[in-house]
Amino acid sequence: MKRNFAKRYCLLFCLALSLALLGGCSYSASSTSESSVSVTANGKPQLNASASMSVAQNTDGKSVNQKASVKLDSQTGVEASRQKTASRSENGLQYIVEQVILRRGETEISGYFLNEGVTDVHLKDMALSFTVVNGKKQIWADETDIANANITVRPGEQKPHTFVVTNPAAPAYDGPFDFDYRMNY
Repeated sequence: MKRNFAKRYCLLFCLALSLALLGGCSYSASSTSESSVSVTANGKPQLNASASMSVAQNTDGKSVNQKASVKLDSQTGVEASRQKTASRSENGLQYIVEQVILRRGETEISGYFLNEGVTDVHLKDMALSFTVVNGKKQIWADETDIANANITVRPGEQKPHTFVVTNPAAPAYDGPFDFDYRMNY
């Protein structure tokens, strides 16, 4: 009975986390889960459970792939994480981040545009928003509008591009971090 409770708890938590990420849109999902209950030497129950869910989301012609996972340990607590891949437009264009550097006053985002569609894509105006986190601690978040970018990406082409987002409040940071972003073309 305790095993089913742990499994249900993790699945419900993962589902709630995924639904919070998704909002109202169409999606497909897959999930895995594992749980165990044991008794420690001092007679206290030890509960371990994990669950993960992968979600492909489609909103306004753009698709985003996300993965959320949850680990529950009765001694160390709950650990949740999520990852998001590149934002892809309906014409097959996506921007893939390869490196992010946080400097005092600016964030440098290096990567490339990949056109998996069948027609040339010309980018003029874009909007970029991002969050930098270390575990559960948010280090930095920012957003910017990019006007008159004038970037053309042909079918099958990978076009390198680096964005430098300047903001006097941007911190310098050298430690490990996760980068979550959204780009609208």
